[in-house]
Amino acid sequence: MNVRIGTDRLDAEVLTDGGCIASIRAGGRELLLRTPWAGLDDGPPMAGSVAEWHRRYRGGWHLLLPRPLGPAVVGGIAQPFHGEAAWRRWRLEQTSTTACRAQVLLRTVPLAVDRTVEIIVDEVRVTTTVQNMGPTEVRLGWAEHPSFDAAIFDGGHVELDGAKVAIVPLGAGAFQDRPVETGHALVHGFDGLSVGLCWDAAVLGRAYVWQERRATPDFPWYAAADALAVEPASQPHDHPEDDLGTLTLAPGAARTVAITLTIHNGLTA
Repeated sequence: MNVRIGTDRLDAEVLTDGGCIASIRAGGRELLLRTPWAGLDDGPPMAGSVAEWHRRYRGGWHLLLPRPLGPAVVGGIAQPFHGEAAWRRWRLEQTSTTACRAQVLLRTVPLAVDRTVEIIVDEVRVTTTVQNMGPTEVRLGWAEHPSFDAAIFDGGHVELDGAKVAIVPLGAGAFQDRPVETGHALVHGFDGLSVGLCWDAAVLGRAYVWQERRATPDFPWYAAADALAVEPASQPHDHPEDDLGTLTLAPGAARTVAITLTIHNGLTA
């Protein structure tokens, strides 16, 4: 069962499918990308995990783990596009009107994932713990994939470590992979609206900025997706295909990362 949490000012919906945060609404306005085919899972699957991911992609905010990049075979185990965690059905528990817990046990690697999503005033706080349940060290990659409705920020920019990344105009697309030191990003739009992201850059030391502003006329977007994603990640986007990632967990060890999305102006007044 999917879970909706929040207040009359800010609310979110979390899905069992992929543990995805499918919606964050501030003042009744949706902040996250929602594709026209969101939730349309009928029909035959497409060959390969890249095509199938995009066939089913609804937008929202996914956790990409244990390999957040392209599909690969690592240690004889096939890893799907964007990582197993985003493909699995999670167990959800609503712990209060403003918080929920999501859990999943991966099978391609022996990792247990425990994730909480909380609404605190004008913030969405996501705290994730990953624990190695196996008898040997596990390597992994980690990325958070919040995709925003780019139209809300049209004409604005993304600020990362004081540097500005322009939001491209409608009809264009762009991708950047940048190292980060502070773990702070601000997405500035019109009318004074800004949305902040804050995370632990010691673990997630990169930020991917993906923009698809109705730029692709054919599959998978058909000029229908207007997306802006700021994605904290643990490794460069060109990380070798024969490795999961740059992080390691010893047997029984766990690592926790918190990421906070803050509405600074505009939508919750």
